Amino acid sequence: MVIMALPRSMCVPSVIVIPRGERRGARCALRRSEGRRLCNRYGRRMGRTAPRRRTSRVTSDLSPSVVRMLSRQRPRWRGVSHRWAFFLSLPIGVVEVVLAHGGMAKVALALFAVGGSFMFGVSALVHLRPWPPARYHRLIQLDHTAIYVCIAAQAAPVGLLILTGRLRVAVLAVLAVGALAGVILEWIPFHRPKGLMNTIFLTLGWFPVVLLPWIYRGTNLLNFALLLAGGACYTAGALVVGAMRPDPWPATFGYHEIWHVLVIVAVVLHSVMACRLAGIL
Repeated sequence: MVIMALPRSMCVPSVIVIPRGERRGARCALRRSEGRRLCNRYGRRMGRTAPRRRTSRVTSDLSPSVVRMLSRQRPRWRGVSHRWAFFLSLPIGVVEVVLAHGGMAKVALALFAVGGSFMFGVSALVHLRPWPPARYHRLIQLDHTAIYVCIAAQAAPVGLLILTGRLRVAVLAVLAVGALAGVILEWIPFHRPKGLMNTIFLTLGWFPVVLLPWIYRGTNLLNFALLLAGGACYTAGALVVGAMRPDPWPATFGYHEIWHVLVIVAVVLHSVMACRLAGIL
């Protein structure tokens, strides 16, 4: 990786990350956004290149996720779906809690709503605008933290409204401890192998699968199907992010936008399930 300084006249951030293989012979495609532009492809070197030791130090401070996001084109619709989802989730969550039948149902739906809104809000903030690399790195860490919180919080309807006794305590405890461990791991300063975080997300999210017989007996077929369908959407989205495919319209709606849409669909499916368990639907 090479850090390249570009003239201010090109209206790009002062420091960008450029893959080594694209240093020469590439053409620039600059996207206008809030008075700034981001490079899709990088042209010939302009000005002085930062010393090699500076390059190593800066890139070593960034996670692979940040390097990948900074080195790719920013689609026009990046973060738009989660921005709308965040604002819509706030009143919907309040209404669901108010309409829920019983104290346990209100607690379950409150946890569910807070987890979903927190995840959507942080995601919308991360993708709100082009950030400096160091700040973007911290925001990605916060984004992953919100995903862990969401996984644990949105399991509350299953744990509180379907399972009972020791199984309820076991599921909620494992998810809470797993989410906390994931958050700690996220903020430890070391470079994570590619795909590690997605693997942890999926493992934690699918943990309740070991209790499917008890979950099936504790609810009806439709709720069970909604639970599995939402999990399938999360899994499909994680696979899309990991493979960065399909990437239909990189300048407008790319692979990351597909992931965001699948997350929204998953939350909606699980929200319907939670409302049915709480006696709203």
